[in-house]
Amino acid sequence: MVCVFPGLRTPVTPGTTYASAQTTQVSVPRTDPDFSIVLFPDTQYYNGSTAYVFQDQANWVVSHKSALNVKLVIGLGDIVDGGGYPVDGSGIVNGTCSTAPPPSWQTQWQQAQAAIAILNSHGIYYPANHRQP
Repeated sequence: MVCVFPGLRTPVTPGTTYASAQTTQVSVPRTDPDFSIVLFPDTQYYNGSTAYVFQDQANWVVSHKSALNVKLVIGLGDIVDGGGYPVDGSGIVNGTCSTAPPPSWQTQWQQAQAAIAILNSHGIYYPANHRQP
C-alpha cells in the first residue's frame, strides 16, 4: 500500500522555496495494523453531578478497544478543577499551596481516578496534560 501525504514535503534547503519542494510518497507495509488514539476533552468539568461523563467515555473506549484497536487515550486538558494540596506517597497532605484548591478537590480526584482505572484495568494508558492523580 502506498500513501501519499500531499502536505508532507522533502526537507527544504536554504534558498529553496517551499512551493518548489517535492511531494514525498510514504510506503506503509500491509503488516502494519491500523490503530486508534482517542482524545478526551478537558475532563476537569466532569466532576460532581457530571462525573458519570468521564466514566461513560472510559467505558465507551473499553467497549470499542478491540474493534478500533485503541492503543492510547490522551487527555487534552486538566483532569480535575483546582488540583489539590501536595501529598506524600500515602496520600497524606504534607504542604500548602499559595491558592487553596476548591473544597471538592479530593472528591474530584476520586471520581477522576475511578474513570482512569477503567482504562488502566483494560491496558489502556491515559497520559494527560497536567494535574495527574
